[in-house]
Formats: sequence, structure tokens, C-alpha cells
Amino acid sequence: MWRPSQAGGSTMIWAGARPGRAAAVAVTTTVGVLLAGVLAAAPASAEPECLGASSDFDRDGSADTVVGAPGGGSVRGSVTVHLSGGGDPRTVVLRGPVGFGTSVGQVRSYEREGDDEFCTQLVVGSPEETVNGMPRAGAVHVYSYDSTVEEFQLRGRVTADSESVLGVPQTGARFGATVASASFAEETIDPVSELLWVGSPGHDLTGAPDAGRVTSFVLTSGDGELLATGGDVLDLPDVGVRGSAAAGARLGSALSVRGTVLAAGAPGLRVGGDAGAGGVVLAFTPLVFPDEPEDPVQHAPVLVHQDLARVAGVAEAGDAFGAAVHLVPVRNDPAVDLVVGSPGEDLGGRADAGMVSVGRVHPALSTPAGDFRSVHQGTPGSAGNVEAGDRFGSAVSSAYLRWTWRVVVGVPGEDVGSARDTGMVQVLGTDQGWHQGSPEVPGGNETGDRMGATLGGDPGVRDGLAPDVGVPGEDAATGAVITGLLEEGAVVDRERGTTAGARFGQALAP
Repeated sequence: MWRPSQAGGSTMIWAGARPGRAAAVAVTTTVGVLLAGVLAAAPASAEPECLGASSDFDRDGSADTVVGAPGGGSVRGSVTVHLSGGGDPRTVVLRGPVGFGTSVGQVRSYEREGDDEFCTQLVVGSPEETVNGMPRAGAVHVYSYDSTVEEFQLRGRVTADSESVLGVPQTGARFGATVASASFAEETIDPVSELLWVGSPGHDLTGAPDAGRVTSFVLTSGDGELLATGGDVLDLPDVGVRGSAAAGARLGSALSVRGTVLAAGAPGLRVGGDAGAGGVVLAFTPLVFPDEPEDPVQHAPVLVHQDLARVAGVAEAGDAFGAAVHLVPVRNDPAVDLVVGSPGEDLGGRADAGMVSVGRVHPALSTPAGDFRSVHQGTPGSAGNVEAGDRFGSAVSSAYLRWTWRVVVGVPGEDVGSARDTGMVQVLGTDQGWHQGSPEVPGGNETGDRMGATLGGDPGVRDGLAPDVGVPGEDAATGAVITGLLEEGAVVDRERGTTAGARFGQALAP
């Protein structure tokens, strides 16, 4: 249970339901202060620092690319890391059981001066793993990069019953289906350990199978072992959704962290009686103002869905609002733009055409900073037309183009010619979209490629400030990744996987 402190006590409505339609839950926030798992910095006599950006595992000044290929059936999972190597690039491949590489990310667990390899560590979700005899209970693997031997070293395996991780393993919980942690685009003086957030969309609550859960903790070292501390859980009852109303919500199906804000998708959430309408839970860690460092501000978690007055659209069965989430930075401001994919949205009688909602959230405010607007194919600034089965919004990210951050949308169900579900990706506000038949893109359109099914979720730490694009269905699910497509002036390249069924590109970082 997400536990705000008892400091402060006023309760207020974040956003109301539309008149004439019953909301699924009462959504409230409580102003409070929570120390959410941040470790103390090194002693004042030291001046520790992390010199590089997040995901710069080899510490050469450039973020390194991570590609998950979780496999399936008889095909085992793997994770490929492309290290930039200061101009001498090399590739490291880590292998694991089926599902290893379903999610990939990074986390900082810096405790004291000299912890350079812990400034950014590789995190791999393996949600299909058996734990204590329970199939698909799930696990997370954490690696640090040893520059001496030029290899990743396994620091430890975290499960739902690891010490200080609140919870227990469950069959089918899929702990590790998603992972996320705060990232940094440049060097950090006096760094501290950051929360690692882990999604378990199959977690069961009492009377609510597959309600989902998000677990958070920080990682530390104890006698050479990797330990989790400061553990907490975020469940739907924390935002007023209890009992059977939470069944099938699959909270934690998508995660994004930016600054002090976490967005967690619950695409199966029932809203006003509509199963699978979907929602997003926002959670906040303390926001500290420089002129009042002793008085941080934090709000309790809030729930966003399409039956709220300031969110465009109407909650409908199967919309899957929250199937994809992404937080876009706002320059010189702790506010973020929340981008939510609803790939199951029906438009004009076209089933599963898909839609994206965008709205600004400020961690110091108990209400949204503006109305959420909706965008779909056919909206000015978007590419393509509304078509059944396109599933626009299955993946969302951002790219820094033309001196501003722009929303990037994956459309894996897009048909091009006779190639069904070959997919495409587009940048909102530019009228630009690309598929594998576009002149700039290597490869060709084939049925089932699903280009845009995945996108890198943290482009702000990359040199090109743009995400890679996953094509996990390429060549009988061998999979591929397209790089450079969304970077201005970059060379576009395509890396193909090596094993049919591996789904290379199913997860991407940063």
C-alpha cells in the first residue's frame, strides 16, 4: 500500500466524473510528505559524482543501447547491449530463460564515493521465471559493468519475496513485466540511489485477479550482496479502486518515470461498468523547492481515465487507455507532459483504430496543469488515416526535433499495400510518418512485422535525443530494431535479430 505521511491532511478531488455518468471510483488526493526510498548521500567530507548520463554503462560519455529479445516457446530470452566504447564499440549479449528481456532499463544505486559502476546499472525483467515453484511469478536481474574485464557482472536477482520487497510471489503475477527508474542526462554531483519501479500486471488482490501492482525499492550493498531497501507497493486501492472493480485492471502493464513523477498504466481497468476502458495511476516522490528545502511537497497517488472532465474522450469497453505511457520533459520546469496510448479506441465505427491523449501534470499541484487533448490518425499534424486495427498508440515516446520535444507514436497494426500489420511510426505535429517502404527506412513491408510496437522510452539521455524503433515481428518474429530514424541528420540503420521467435526489439532502452 502506498503510504503518504500523516503530515498535512486536507483531501481534495483531482478531477471529477462527467455529469450523468457514474465514475468507477472516487478519486482523491491527500497532501502529504513521503520519503520514498531515497538513500542518504555520501558524507559531507567527500564530493561524490556520477560523471555520465544514465545508461552509459561503460562510462565513456555516451548512453549505450539495450535490446531485449524475450523469446517464447522453446526460444530462450536474451539481452543485447551495444557499448559505444569511446569510439571502439563492442557488443555484449546476456542470456536467460524464456521471458528474460521482456523489459530493460537502468537504475542508480550510488551510496558512497567510488561507486562509479553503480551510477547506472542494467536492469532486466524476466517475468516468466518460476519462483518457489510458482510459474510466471517473475524476477528482475541487476547487472553492473566491470570496465576492467569489459563484462556485465550479475549483482543479484530480485523477486517479490526478496528482503524488504513488500509482497509475495504469485503464480502468473509476472513481476518484472515492466521496469523504470529516474534517469539523468548529464553528470550529477552528490548522487543518491533512485527508486526502481517494477510492474506485476498479473498480481492478484483479494477478490480481484490480475488487478496488478507496482513495487518500488532502492538497491544497496550489504556484505557484498545486492539488497533491496525502502520497499513499497502501489495498488489500485490506493486510488480508491477496491474489490472486484480492480479485477483485470493489470496495473503496471506500462511504466514511465520523469523527475518526481511515475505513470503506471492499468489498461484493463473497469470504468463506469466498461471493462478494459483503462486508466493511469500517477504517483509522486517528494518535490523539493530550492528556497524551501525543509518543506517538500508531495501528493498521494491519483487516477486518470477518460471519464474525467478534463480528459478528452469517453471511457469505453476495450479502449485500453494506459496500454502505453510516457512522460515528456518540460524545459526548466518540474512539470511533465503525460502521454497515454489507447490502442483499443474505436473511431467512427473502426474498431481498434487507436488514440493518444496528452496532458500536463505538475508534481506540486493537486489538479492537472491543463486539459488532456486527444490525437489520432486524421488529426491535423498526424500521419495516415483512421483504419480498423491500426492500434495507434500501442507505444509512445518522444524526440527532440526542431527545437522542441515532440510525441512519437507507434502504429504496429498499420497496413501498407497488401502487407497487413506491417506497422509504422510517426511524430505528432509534423505530419510525418515512416514505414519500412519509406525511402529513408531500410528493409521492406511484410505482414506481421509490427514496426512501432515498441519504442525506446528514455530518449533524453541519448546523444540524438530520439528513441530507437522496434520491429519485433520481423521475419517470423526474429525481430529487428531501426536506429537513427527519428534523429535529425542521423544515418538510419537496421539491426536484425538472429533467431526466429526471439522477438528481438520487444524491449528497448534508453
